[in-house]
Parts: sequence; C-alpha cells; structure tokens
Amino acid sequence: MPLIDERVFATFEDGSFLSFAQGKKDRWCVYYTTINPDMPPKPLLDSQYFQYLRIFANQYGRDLVYRDFVSIYDKTTDIPDDAMVEDIQHIAEHYPNDRLRVAKVFTTLYMAMVAEFYYVTSAGQPSRLTKRVKRLGVHQSLFCPEMTVQEIANFSKRKCFIELNTICQQYGF
Repeated sequence: MPLIDERVFATFEDGSFLSFAQGKKDRWCVYYTTINPDMPPKPLLDSQYFQYLRIFANQYGRDLVYRDFVSIYDKTTDIPDDAMVEDIQHIAEHYPNDRLRVAKVFTTLYMAMVAEFYYVTSAGQPSRLTKRVKRLGVHQSLFCPEMTVQEIANFSKRKCFIELNTICQQYGF
C-alpha cells in the first residue's frame, strides 16, 4: 500500500530511504523503506533509535555520540534541510564500522526533530518543547542507563510542558 503524501528525504547507498508521509496524526510521520519489495515502509519508533544510540555509545563512547547528535540538533529547524543529509554523512564517518547505520539513525532523529515542530498535543495545542523532547530522549538514552529504552520512549507522554521543560533545563538545554 503506497504512503499518502510521501516526501522522500534521504536515500542511502544500499537503496533504502527515509521519507515523511501521512501518519495517524499528521503528515510528518517518518518512514523507513528498504529495497525489498516484500517489506512495506514502516514508521520508526523512538525506542528503536534510542537502542541504536546505546549500541553506538558502547562501541564509540557516549560523549562522541552525544556531541554528534547535538551538532545535528543545533542545526534543526521546522523546515527540512536537504543539506543535513550530507552533514550527517560526514558525521557518520566518525563511526567506521557502523557508518551506514549511524547515518540512518541520525537522519531519522533529524527528521523526527523536524516533525516535532508540527506535533499537536492531545489538547489540540502545538508542542511547546518541539525538538527538545527528542534531545531529552537522547540524553536519557546515553546518560541514564537505569532506564530502559521503552521507558525513555514513553517518558514524556502525559507529562505537562512545565515538568518536561524543568527537566530539560536541569540537563542544560
């Protein structure tokens, strides 16, 4: 079944690609498509990329992973920037054994942060945290080993802006 309103954002050397398309709530759902025609595009879950970040941190160090993520975070706005694909490819060179996987995970995170600018809360209000909600999850993934990736992925759900904003400020962002 084809995606509705699909906008391909990044294509990788293995032929897979990431796109924005209509999801359950809005047109900013991030989908991953492989070259296998029997595998339909699938939306990516926060818990999936948080788990990969932990794997990268174990192999390359959490400070490198966090620094590279923050360099992407700092450039993220509400408008998808095609130049970020190339920037992320350069960042992925820091991870010689996992270059393609890192590029996919960081591109997914970039796209998810862009999507957060368009997220509407259950109360019908635009998100006030925008991309900071993803930074909180990345920070927790790398620096809170006592939390599972599932707990991290669900951490911000049903919490008010003031509580989450306070936590973000405590972490320095």
